[in-house]
Amino acid sequence: MQSIRKIWEVYGKPSYVDQIKVSGESKHKLVNLDPVHVESTDLGKWLLANIGEIENCKFFICAPNSWGEVHIDGGIPPRNCAINIPIYNCEQGLMNWFSNEPDDHKFISNENTKVHSTNKNRDIDFWVPAEQMVLTSPALVRTNIWHNIDNRDNNKHRVVFSFRFQDNPEFDAVKEKLSRFLFNKF
Repeated sequence: MQSIRKIWEVYGKPSYVDQIKVSGESKHKLVNLDPVHVESTDLGKWLLANIGEIENCKFFICAPNSWGEVHIDGGIPPRNCAINIPIYNCEQGLMNWFSNEPDDHKFISNENTKVHSTNKNRDIDFWVPAEQMVLTSPALVRTNIWHNIDNRDNNKHRVVFSFRFQDNPEFDAVKEKLSRFLFNKF
């Protein structure tokens, strides 16, 4: 079975390199991947059996020493959650969720993504972190509140693989499905 890193090398990285050739470096890039490349892997089969059908999967690439744009995932309604898996250089970049809301709000939709954005998405001083985490293992994350990646202390590209599911399940519903696989360590 192909590992997620192998999928990155075969499908994700070449698309990322092609994007850079066309649009140049940016702070945050994504590579959409057809779920068919994942569905036949052990992980894909496990996700289907335990959570549901994969709607889409993406590689997110955050540039070194950068502050990613603050956003909310998805269309209307926003995407509720995703499972994110660290691929490369994730041990320093922070994922932030913010407690405050901007006054403005705009919806952006293109061939690669749908997000809710704001004119304050790069205003570091505006945002008040409510929670932060370093992604060192697979995690279920909320994507329907303002969040971003702070990769300013990381001098390497940060690569994450993200899964989103059919029917946009609620965070708590996915958490409940995963609860039998989780345990507390004291």
